[in-house]
Formats: sequence, C-alpha cells, structure tokens
Amino acid sequence: MYDFCVGCRRRKLLLYVFNKNCNSSFVTDLLAAQNNLLRNPSHELRAACFLPLKLALESKRSKLVSLSLTGLNKIIRDERFQSGPEPEDDSLWLPAQLLFATSSTPAQCEDTQVHVLRVVLSLACSAGWALNGRLVMLMLGRCAEAYDAGTQPVRAAAQAAASQTLTAFCTFLGEYSVRAIDKPKIKRLFKT
Repeated sequence: MYDFCVGCRRRKLLLYVFNKNCNSSFVTDLLAAQNNLLRNPSHELRAACFLPLKLALESKRSKLVSLSLTGLNKIIRDERFQSGPEPEDDSLWLPAQLLFATSSTPAQCEDTQVHVLRVVLSLACSAGWALNGRLVMLMLGRCAEAYDAGTQPVRAAAQAAASQTLTAFCTFLGEYSVRAIDKPKIKRLFKT
C-alpha cells in the first residue's frame, strides 16, 4: 500500500513537471505501463522522466527547480528505475542519464548546485548502479568543474560527491577482482 502511494506521488510530480514544460501524454502512458507485466526497460523509463526534470531544472523557476530536484532524488532511490540489465551503450546507464539531465548545473545558483551535487552523492552511495571508468571520469569531471568555479558550500558538496564516486568505483573494482580471482578456484574444485 505504501509503495503504491509513493508511486502515485511520483507520477503526479512527474506529470506536473512534464505538463509545465511539454504538452504530451508520452510520460503518462509510459508510467502507466510500468504497472503491467510487460514493462519498458529501465533506461527508457529514466529517459522519459529525466527529460521533463532537465527542462524544469533549466527553467530556473524556483518551484520547477525544486520539483526537479525532488524528482531526481526519487529516481535515484527507486529500484524500478534501476531494475534489469543495462544496455551495452553506457550513455543509457543511470549515471550518464543523470549527468545529461543536470548539465545546466554550472549555470544554476549556489543552492541548486549543492542540491544537484547531493543527488550525485546519493547515486554514488546507492548500491547496484552500473558504472565504468568512462562514466566515473565524467562524474568526477562534473564535480571538478563545480569545485573550481564554486563557492565554499559548492566545493564541499563537489568534494563529497567526488570522494564517494571514487570510493564506489574502487569497491566495485575490488569486488570484480575478487570474483575474477575466485573463478579459477571454483573451476578447480569441480574438476576434482
């Protein structure tokens, strides 16, 4: 029951932001289809939801920016936007889509920049997001840009997001190497 209510609020939020920026029923239909057995891939759902959030963020209207930041946080936390395997094209992975949706960050006010960097930090802290070296470098580049041009609060947020991104990537590499090392041992056990 609780999950359904959260889904309704999310749907209403996305529809509000989308209707303020675009006049289409595409997102409505896509979100409604997620309740069926045949769901769209998560990258398609994210792309449809990130577009109105990107437009709202770029509008610099305080109400729309606030709704956009709330929507970005909800997408990062909701497992439905991360379910299933990611496609081969890493530009469709969650970190790349998030970076695209927040590309206007350097032009935003200080508070908005800090909030966007907190979204990046939330992503880096969450488990199970797909990443590779290229995406990590893009995320670190975004943090470095914010750090170089930002005020003290922006710098602190950028430093935290960059640090957590590196920590997550190192943890991922550590787990990957352990799995790679353990595979030959497992094969040898089954051969005997």
